[in-house]
Amino acid sequence: LAAAVVVLGLFNGSNAGQAVAEAMLTLREERAPAQPVLSAAVYRARAQIVAFMVNATRGSPAASVMGVPELLSALNDVASFSSERITTYTFLLIFYMLLVAVVHRLANVWQARLALSGGAYA
Repeated sequence: LAAAVVVLGLFNGSNAGQAVAEAMLTLREERAPAQPVLSAAVYRARAQIVAFMVNATRGSPAASVMGVPELLSALNDVASFSSERITTYTFLLIFYMLLVAVVHRLANVWQARLALSGGAYA
């Protein structure tokens, strides 16, 4: 499980870093004499960063296949929750949808706070 977290973090973190770097380059082209601020670059790349965060959340179950013993243990724990397969997987589906919705909501709150603090820079 730790390997999956590291891989997802590196993969999506590198993409987010690239988005911020590209935003920094465009800010440099627009303001040649002034050095662009990192917060302005993050503000400009905010939509891409949010997309990478949501994709990392959505990709987490797929990455858990890397840790097969942990996955089997988790599946056994979930299967013991209910004897009915439909009930169990419906519960998992709802939990997964709520997890993605919470991450998306937190990302929107972060975007709004960033817009208030860094909107003048971008």
